Amino acid sequence: MRNLLIAIIALFSINAYSQSFDSRLLQVYTKEYLQNLDNSKLQALQLTLDSSYYFIDNFEKYNDLPELKKLDLSTKTIDESYQITNQDINNFNPFLFSFDRKYSQKTYYKFGNTGKTIVFYSNKELAEIINRNK
Repeated sequence: MRNLLIAIIALFSINAYSQSFDSRLLQVYTKEYLQNLDNSKLQALQLTLDSSYYFIDNFEKYNDLPELKKLDLSTKTIDESYQITNQDINNFNPFLFSFDRKYSQKTYYKFGNTGKTIVFYSNKELAEIINRNK
């Protein structure tokens, strides 16, 4: 009986200790890789998923912006055939797209034909976001 109780406690402890992460990370990284990350690195990846960008409505001054392009992860090249849709807004994964993130200024891209512009925070701003949420 005592051994059964120890086994149950051990299972709960292992389960409680295991890291949980956003499933969008599995589109880019293996589960094993993510499980081996320390909590601060995993938290930085998870914050990048949702807090490293925002969307705004297109304004005329943004008409000349480059269009955001999706990456083909298997070849590490731009997937020219992929068309960004409104569904991409709701489940956006920045790790699947090609863009430049500047050190101290935001970067802007047209988000397909959705009528939206995506704004990426600078590296400096993203570092501040991550540090604030530690």
